[in-house]
Amino acid sequence: MESFLKIRIENKKCFAPEGILTGGKLKIFLKYYKRLTCLWNEVDIDYRLPNKRQEAMITLKSLLESSNISLTNLEIEQEIARFRKVCCQEKKRKFKCEAMKLQYIPQYPNYDEISFLEIDVGPFKCDICKEILSGLNALKVHKAKHDGTKPFTCPLCGNGFSTVHSMNIHLNRHTGDYKYKCKYCEKSFPASSELIVHERSHTGERPYVCDQCGKTFRVWVYYDTHLRRHQNRRSYKCEICSKAFFGAHNLNEHMNIHRKERDLFCNICGKGFKIAKYLRQHKLIHSVVKKYVCRICHKAFAQNAGLNGHMKTHGTKVIGNGLIFDTLTI
Repeated sequence: MESFLKIRIENKKCFAPEGILTGGKLKIFLKYYKRLTCLWNEVDIDYRLPNKRQEAMITLKSLLESSNISLTNLEIEQEIARFRKVCCQEKKRKFKCEAMKLQYIPQYPNYDEISFLEIDVGPFKCDICKEILSGLNALKVHKAKHDGTKPFTCPLCGNGFSTVHSMNIHLNRHTGDYKYKCKYCEKSFPASSELIVHERSHTGERPYVCDQCGKTFRVWVYYDTHLRRHQNRRSYKCEICSKAFFGAHNLNEHMNIHRKERDLFCNICGKGFKIAKYLRQHKLIHSVVKKYVCRICHKAFAQNAGLNGHMKTHGTKVIGNGLIFDTLTI
């Protein structure tokens, strides 16, 4: 039975769609394509940047023309699609042979020259549970369930992300690819979602409304954190000191406290801080705008903390928008 299956698999020809290039021209095409790693190797930082991949396709066409191989953009894309389809079919055959404990022999005659695509073309096999996954992203998400890590890792800084979309936005920050421009000011952003939120600062739109207190928000994450406060749900816990927080951004800011170095500096006086929020509050001291005004003597302060300290000289403290008299007042 096993020998029958072996003969059947080996005799089943790998269907390779008919291509434009053959012989020496095919080898030249594959040589140039392999050289442009951003078109097939995710380790290349440009792999996930559409503009860089487009530049690589232009380069590939120029290299082919220098070797007297004239192809249109569509024909180049069709050849690449053909190689990837062959690679996919060969990998499926390989996994079938492994499952049946049979020797795998490539059916495509030039497969050694396109086998470099195996790192980018599915299917893929999980090396932990041996499950077969259709694509590279599916494999990453699957393996993350085994080890509890985030499936997508930035090749530049090592930060992890739950979705490939989030990682691509992060990469745009590294490369300075801020293509979404505000129609009200000169600011630009790496993601359309960030642009939408920013433009609400111009239009005044606050679409998220708390149904308990009526407070409105421009950003959903702040609205969600606000709801957690109503429900007293501190879902984000520090692994170092066990302190819990309502929102992920609150936890991230708190984690800076556990860092030893103060690597955020005031560009005016040079004072160092561990947390960006405290640096922003400090910079108000240098501001000429003093928006916190004493309602008794009208003295103005750059920070709310300065006003609170001042109010004690009047024997009062500020709570919300009102004044509360304490024991210093007769």
